[in-house]
Amino acid sequence: MWTLVRRTGLGLFFIGGLLLLAIELYVLADLHRFEYAPLLQLLGWRGLAFLLLLNAGLVLAVVVSLRGAVIASSSRRPTALVTKALLALWIVAVLWLLEWTFMEEPLTVRIASALVTEQDRESAIARAIERARETGDLAVIRGAAQSADERNFALMLARIAINRPGVLDRRPIAEPIWRYCRAYAVEPALILSGGYVGSFYGEAVSGPMPFFAGLTAETFRDLLQLHLPTWFIENPLRVALIGGPHLENLFGPALGWKLRYAFHKATYDASVDPFETNLYSELFLVLKQYPDEFPELRNRDGRDDEPLGAAFRKLESHALRAPYDEPYAHAPVDGTYYQRYRDDLTAFARAAAYRLILDYDFAVKVECLLARYYSELYQERLEGALWARLEPAQKAVLILLLRDIYTHNVGRLAYNLYLLPELNTTPFPYVVEEANKNPDEVVRAKTIWVPPDRESLWGATTLKLRAFGEVWRTIYGNALPGVGPASTVEDAVVVLARHL
Repeated sequence: MWTLVRRTGLGLFFIGGLLLLAIELYVLADLHRFEYAPLLQLLGWRGLAFLLLLNAGLVLAVVVSLRGAVIASSSRRPTALVTKALLALWIVAVLWLLEWTFMEEPLTVRIASALVTEQDRESAIARAIERARETGDLAVIRGAAQSADERNFALMLARIAINRPGVLDRRPIAEPIWRYCRAYAVEPALILSGGYVGSFYGEAVSGPMPFFAGLTAETFRDLLQLHLPTWFIENPLRVALIGGPHLENLFGPALGWKLRYAFHKATYDASVDPFETNLYSELFLVLKQYPDEFPELRNRDGRDDEPLGAAFRKLESHALRAPYDEPYAHAPVDGTYYQRYRDDLTAFARAAAYRLILDYDFAVKVECLLARYYSELYQERLEGALWARLEPAQKAVLILLLRDIYTHNVGRLAYNLYLLPELNTTPFPYVVEEANKNPDEVVRAKTIWVPPDRESLWGATTLKLRAFGEVWRTIYGNALPGVGPASTVEDAVVVLARHL
């Protein structure tokens, strides 16, 4: 009996291993040519070697499992000690990768955090301040806000920097923010808080992943999402699970709803750091709204060697349709559309992700233009010139709310399965409706106004609002009225100390 169970288990592992290898080969074949260079930059040679070793271990495990499944135990030769050792190391490496990818605090991180001493903390603070001084970021904040907390400001910037290894190591972070904010009349604290929250918010740990040159666990997850097979995105079963109550019926309302959300969000409209910019519903929108701000993406000499611009031009007229905050106003596209534009949809998403991750100036510019777009939209839709009557902090909070998910739209597919406009821009009609119900309350409230039905927005709204309050206090020296600021900076000290 035990022999049968054992051989069945090994046979199932063999099939699963072959399936995983087949999926990896599919993903490799699905890569666009322009992806090789940025992927190598993010992985680095050590990261590439680590992934190759993981796959070599998988091949070895598949071979061993096949031998164990087809050879009877009585005639089976014992597995060599070296093979057992290699398989054990491979299992450890796989568990380590899974832990870093899907856990907020892997075991190795918990151990490293526990070993941080007071001397390490002081050293981390000193190095953060020195970094901000060398890059000119301290000079920027001194010129912009005399009451700024330079210590906390430097720590926030340092935490952003460690999540962009190879990109922000020695370059200014605040200067591009203040420069573009002046150009587009945007509140700098809003943009800075987006980068700062993105440096620690999520299901993965802050800081670079060991072995990889330019990846954090969050960006690693983003890259996995961006390379999901197209047959998964367009799969009728996935569509049925998203659009119907089946998951809630099977797993209950709480877990079923979360699973439904996970299936829904698994598209090419990934949320990419450093500002959690959604590739289609935000970047694509900005490129459509402000084409003259990105002359480098326009086809001025007949060449298509810039992948982001080339893909955008092919999709510009139809991939994201106005009004962007009403995605259900359009009929779903059919298989003919995907057959024609599938490669362009994936090319844009991947090129956009690499550009946002590796080009910090571009990411800041996009985020500032997105805030400008929201400001213009609020000015147009809020009644009684309400937008002009609001204080800068209140305006920033109203824009901040739109970076979250309108929970009532989870499970409602838009017209294009590769896009997720309904999870980002459609909180706008909800917030506008609530503000227009009682505009005087929004203006005269002694505390920062937010819509009363907080459950309509994702649970991250509270954390993002409190983190924004912390950034606001760090820059301007005063708290946002009615917003209890978070105290994440001291946690940032520990994170930075781990990477000394």
